[in-house]
Amino acid sequence: MAGGTDARSRRPAGWHGLGRDLLRRSRVVARSFLWPVDERVAEPRPSVLPEAPPVTVVGSIRGSTGMGEVTRAAIAALRERGHPTSFVDLEPLPTLEPAEVPVEAPLPSGHRANLVFMNAVNVRDTYRRLGRAFFAGRINVGCWNWEMTTFPAQWHGAFAPFDEVWVGSRHTQSVLAAVAPVPVLRIPNLVRPAAPSARTRGDFGFPDDRFVFLFCFDACSVVERKNPAAIVRAFRRAFGSSAPGTGPLLVLKMNNGDLAARRPALFGLDPGSIPALAQSLEEVGGILLDERFDRATTSALMYACDAYVSLHRCEGFGLTMAEAMSMGKPCIATGWSGNLDFMTAANSYLVGFRLVALERDYGPYRAGEQWAEPDEEDAARWMRHVHENREEAHRRGRVAASDLAREHGASAAAGAILDRLRLLEERRRRGGRLASAWRAGFAGS
Repeated sequence: MAGGTDARSRRPAGWHGLGRDLLRRSRVVARSFLWPVDERVAEPRPSVLPEAPPVTVVGSIRGSTGMGEVTRAAIAALRERGHPTSFVDLEPLPTLEPAEVPVEAPLPSGHRANLVFMNAVNVRDTYRRLGRAFFAGRINVGCWNWEMTTFPAQWHGAFAPFDEVWVGSRHTQSVLAAVAPVPVLRIPNLVRPAAPSARTRGDFGFPDDRFVFLFCFDACSVVERKNPAAIVRAFRRAFGSSAPGTGPLLVLKMNNGDLAARRPALFGLDPGSIPALAQSLEEVGGILLDERFDRATTSALMYACDAYVSLHRCEGFGLTMAEAMSMGKPCIATGWSGNLDFMTAANSYLVGFRLVALERDYGPYRAGEQWAEPDEEDAARWMRHVHENREEAHRRGRVAASDLAREHGASAAAGAILDRLRLLEERRRRGGRLASAWRAGFAGS
């Protein structure tokens, strides 16, 4: 139409210039960002990595639980290496005495790495309590524990605050890595029980002339998973119902029974299960220690036993087994899950099992998921073997102590943490430079 305008004539005068500018800037990005990535694929690992940043450990610092012990052990391992390490305690129900808690050592302001020892189920509350600023601009690592063969879909969002997740066993690593959007690495736990108190076998009620089998468990860790009732049944198979004061002695040490009883549904505790356990233990002449010990007394109890037994259905790591083995105690345990990171046929006695589906929910473990059902006859056979072949059992215990010292000592634990943090720091710095190049391309210069 005469005197009309077409679409191009109605565009802003600077439209073509803006297009040319965007093209120019995209070429800057290509030169400063894409091509260096292409070149870096042939680069070796840097010969010199940056120092690991100071570390803040977050977790249940004052809790007498396995997770609390692992958290405190990480602090101890790092500090023994002279690495600056502080902590934030999020324990809602402190159960340790002040003398058992690490000394506070605040870090100067500035960049650091956060190691958050809170399981996936607690990450959302932890993030809200600490706030976004606590995580912003830092290396953030989730240090988790999980025992089952599948990871709950409702916890998938718990990966979001973290650059990567660290776990204590290959069992947990394989389960989480299958669904994780971030790297999942195995970092060895420090296994180092507290120095024992002066309490003796007699103080615990153990006669010197009796062979003592021990198992320690936390009622808040789901009693059905820890499976102490199976140990009583296997003991009965092995030795019958000994007359009081004769034959081997079975001792079960329960922690946090009072806490679990307050919220039985949360911890999968069946009404009447603990009284039933106590009754069955009494029938075989055993002892139930239902109280909370400090760490030194727990160590003294372990030193007082002759062998340790765990017929667990699944473990993320199995700290009490590892602690007993580090003391040189022969250990009989289900040959399944996280304890296989430190238990072998050469240093322990592995019990056969079959995987079974849960028939109902137990705390966080859902019906239909799988865990192990240990072979109680096999366990009874190993109990008799250890009782009758004590020198051989002691030799195997010494091998266990050597293996634990080498693979789960302070040097191994702290070394793995610091080596990984150096790599994460290198990645953070490279990522910062690439991000700057990207921004520079669009800012123009």
